[in-house]
Amino acid sequence: MTDKMTYEELEQRVKELEENVVEFKGSAGQLEYLKSVEEDLLWEVEVSASISELASKLIVPNSIEDISALVLEHASYLTRSQRGYVGYLDPQTGYLVCAATTRDSQGRSHVRKKRTVFKTFDGLWGQVLESRKSLITNTPADETGSPETPLGPISINRFLSVPALIEEKLVGQIALANSDRDYNERDHLLVKRLAVFYALAIQRSWTDEALIESEQRYRNLANSLPQVVFETDEKGTLTFANRNALVTFKSVRMGTI
Repeated sequence: MTDKMTYEELEQRVKELEENVVEFKGSAGQLEYLKSVEEDLLWEVEVSASISELASKLIVPNSIEDISALVLEHASYLTRSQRGYVGYLDPQTGYLVCAATTRDSQGRSHVRKKRTVFKTFDGLWGQVLESRKSLITNTPADETGSPETPLGPISINRFLSVPALIEEKLVGQIALANSDRDYNERDHLLVKRLAVFYALAIQRSWTDEALIESEQRYRNLANSLPQVVFETDEKGTLTFANRNALVTFKSVRMGTI
């Protein structure tokens, strides 16, 4: 199973099935083959749907908390993980900000948005952040370091985590635990794909925040100037006026100047 199966590859798999169905008819080999093809197709459909939904969310502004929760929802469902979290690094402090976590409630995992900050990186999840490399283990007790996670003092029997990177710069992390089966390379590749979208969402969030801060600085500066400063859109509608502009417009309307 490759990172992404193309439509041509899917068509080839179906063609192979049709060519071999007579040969395998009535045999255990046919059933296993059919099951393998079905699982591959269903997996790719579900992954494509997840990627499509994430891509659509990136087109319009969404909070990083909403994106984090959506990424965790898909990652947990597709890897059948009971626990997990998604977080980003604060660009000013370097602290890990967990924006979404899962909690097990009466046998059902659900995602909740909750901003929790971690100043130090410990355990297996900390190894991923420090090394900037993925970690997948189905025997966490055999790994160097503690299996603890930001989820708290829970028992970890399986663990999968992928860093979110932008041009080798660490910006976030997706961490999953306690699937009802062993994690495999397909799970790893899926989470890596989700991490790419998450990194883009983080970058957009930072860009949006920078633009807002820049706009606020501009308005503060404009309001401190003695000159009249105003802006209009392409239709000529007034979109901004500094304090002196507002005073001048008011005076003109009242005929005092």
